[in-house]
Amino acid sequence: MGEILDRMCMAFREQGVSMQAASLRLGKRARYIENMKKNDTEPRASDVARAAQLLNIDVHELLYGEKQKYIPTAREIEEIANKHLAIPLIKDEGVENLTVTLQELLDNVDIASVGAVEIVSDDMIDAGLHLGDYAFYSSDHANGNGLYVVQINGKVMPRVLEFMSDSTVVVKCANQLYGSERFNADDEKFITRGKIIAVFHRLRRK
Repeated sequence: MGEILDRMCMAFREQGVSMQAASLRLGKRARYIENMKKNDTEPRASDVARAAQLLNIDVHELLYGEKQKYIPTAREIEEIANKHLAIPLIKDEGVENLTVTLQELLDNVDIASVGAVEIVSDDMIDAGLHLGDYAFYSSDHANGNGLYVVQINGKVMPRVLEFMSDSTVVVKCANQLYGSERFNADDEKFITRGKIIAVFHRLRRK
């Protein structure tokens, strides 16, 4: 059985829900989960998000087996996704505004590679990342210069990366009030989590 499916089944069992009942709550046929076990397949991203909502737990807990404070809750994700906000998808050729839901986004990437970080500072405001926004990143997209989520001295944050020919990485803020740093690519204090693939902007009152 796949790891994600195993965690999902365990979470349902811990709440006293049978696999047949869980399948029905997910809007599927009663043998849906049993068939996934038999075929050794993982649930779709939409099923994982729905299961997290039903279980009232963090999506990240189902995906990776641990809680992560900078991942939005399943309820917050669904609330944002259901509003069909415009999401700027980060592509190699630039930023393109597309109206899609979070689920449509996740269905087009390997869900195991996706993470999210809440924007808690104004140091990336010139890149369109504002306080309260969520930046979604994928570890499968980690090539070339651009907007990334990185970990520096244990702190996770979005940054602009420029990979230099001397195997160093220039780490920049997108706000002229803040400076930049330079790290060796193998520096243990610096970890590249993945390239930003989408940003959800919170609704703001005018």
